[in-house]
Amino acid sequence: MRSSRWDDETTDGPEPSSEEHAATEAARRRREVGEAVRHVRLARRMPVRRLAIVTGIPERTIDDLEAGHPVDVGTAILVTEAVRLDVVSAMTRLARNVPEATPQVDEDALLPSPLD
Repeated sequence: MRSSRWDDETTDGPEPSSEEHAATEAARRRREVGEAVRHVRLARRMPVRRLAIVTGIPERTIDDLEAGHPVDVGTAILVTEAVRLDVVSAMTRLARNVPEATPQVDEDALLPSPLD
C-alpha cells in the first residue's frame, strides 16, 4: 500500500520544463501532419518520386516530412497542396510547432503552386 502521493510509481521524475513540453508537442504534431501527407499520397497512388518531380522538392525532404522530421513550412505547404490535402488544417497543426515569440514571415505566400 502506498503511504503517500510521493510514492506514486507512475512518475519517473520531475515534471518536464515548458521548453521540453513544447518540443515534445511539436514533434507529435509534425508526425501527425507527416502521417496525413503519407496517407493521402498513398491513397492517391502517388509515388514519392512523382511527388518530388511535381513539387521540385527532393525525395529525401518529402521522406523527412512524412517521417515527422522538421522541414521548412513552405516545403510542407507545397507538398500538402500537391497531394490535395486540406492545407489549412495541416498547416494549423504545423503552425502550433512554432514558438509564439518567433516572428512570422510572409515569404511563403509568394511561393508558386506546384500545380501551375
